[in-house]
Amino acid sequence: MKQIIRSDLLITGAGVAGLTAALVSLQLGASVTIVEKQQGFATSGNRVFILSDYTRRILEALGIWDDLQGKDYPITTIRIYDGLGTAIKDHGFGWMQSLSFSHDRSQSEKVGYIVREHVLMEALIARISSYSSITILFDCAVETYELTQKGCLARLDSGKSLSAGLVLGCDGKNSHTAAKMNIKRTQKARNQHAFVFTVSHAMQNRRAAYQTFFKGGQLAVLPLSVSKSSIMWSVPTAEMLRLKALSKQDFMAACAPHLKRHLGDCALAGEIASFPLNTSMASAFVAERLALVGDAAHTFHPITGQGVNYTFRDIAELIPVIRQGLTNQWETTDLAAALDIYNARRTRDARLMSATTDMLLFVFSLRGFTMTCFRRLGFVVMHSLPLLRYLLVRLASGSHMKSHSLEPDAPLLALKDK
Repeated sequence: MKQIIRSDLLITGAGVAGLTAALVSLQLGASVTIVEKQQGFATSGNRVFILSDYTRRILEALGIWDDLQGKDYPITTIRIYDGLGTAIKDHGFGWMQSLSFSHDRSQSEKVGYIVREHVLMEALIARISSYSSITILFDCAVETYELTQKGCLARLDSGKSLSAGLVLGCDGKNSHTAAKMNIKRTQKARNQHAFVFTVSHAMQNRRAAYQTFFKGGQLAVLPLSVSKSSIMWSVPTAEMLRLKALSKQDFMAACAPHLKRHLGDCALAGEIASFPLNTSMASAFVAERLALVGDAAHTFHPITGQGVNYTFRDIAELIPVIRQGLTNQWETTDLAAALDIYNARRTRDARLMSATTDMLLFVFSLRGFTMTCFRRLGFVVMHSLPLLRYLLVRLASGSHMKSHSLEPDAPLLALKDK
C-alpha cells in the first residue's frame, strides 16, 4: 500500500497566494503540503504589484516586510487623467482633465508600495524555507479528491496520495481545484488586451502613479525608481493584433504619445508581455473542506490595481478558519461553519470590487462632448471635496482596517509578539 503524505493543509499553487497562505498557516502551527504543476516557482519578470497599507501590515506581521525594504518604491500620490475628448481642453478647461488622490495635502504619507512580483516571491520562499513542517511537490497535479470523515484525500498524477483537513485552492484564474470541486465560474470578456513592459525615462518620477483613460483603453504608469517605470497599456483586441506585429522600436513609437506627458522621452528596458483582460468570479468561494483564494476565486480588471490586495484580504479572512480546524482537529461541522463565514465575507467584498471596476470602465468609456462634460464635472466636484478623496484613498489602501476591529487581523498580528 502506498504511503499517504498527511498534513493539516493542502495548498494547490505555489505563487504569491499559495506561499502567503502557507506562511500564515505555518505561523499558526499547521503543517502544510503545496502541490505545484510547474517544475519550480514560476514568476513573471514584468509583473508589478501595488501593495496597500493593509497588505503591508500583513507582510510586516509575517516578518516579510523588512526583507522588502529598499526593494519597494513607495508612492504618495495617484493621478488620474481623462484622456477622452479634447474639446474641453481646447476651450481652456484643461485643468478639469485630471484628479489627484493622496493621504494628505503635503502628499508625504504613502498611498501604496510598488513591488515586483519576483522580489515578493523571493522573500516568501526564503521565509518558508526556515520551516520543517512544509512539503512542496513540483511538476504534479491533483487528479481526484475524496472527502472523508476527518479530511480530504487527494491523489496526484504522480501516483502519490495526500491527506489534509483543509484544501486551499490558490492555483489561479483557471483553477483546476475549483473545477475538480464542481465550482462554476462566470467569465466576462472585456475585448481588451494589456501590454506590460518597463521603460527608463528622462523625467524624474516624484513618487506618483498615473492612470490615463483614452478611447478604447487605459495606460497605467507605476514607478519602480525615479527614472524607471512599469507600464501597462490596455488596448482593444483588434489594436493589440496590430501592435504585436510591430518591431520594438515601432511599438515604442506608437506608445510614446501616451508616455511623454508623464515621463518625457522613454527607452524600452526589457521584454514586452501581453495578456487578455478577461475577468471572472467563482459562483462560491468554498466547498466542503475547500476554500478558494486570490485569482482562483476572483479576477478583476487591473484598473484599480487591487487584485493582489484582495488576495491578501482573502488570506487574512482564512485565519479564523485555520484556527478553528486546528483547535477542533478539522471536525466537519465547525469547519463548515467557519468556511461559510469566509464565503459570505469574501464574496461580498469581491462582488463590490467587481461592480466598482465595471462602473469605472463604463464611465470612462462614454464618448462625445456631452458625456465628456459630465465626466469632467465629476472631476470638478471631487476637486472641491478633498475630504471625500482622502476617505476614498483610506478605503482603497485599507488604512481604515484596524487590528482591533478586523477579526482575522488580530490573531495574525499577535503572532508577531510570540
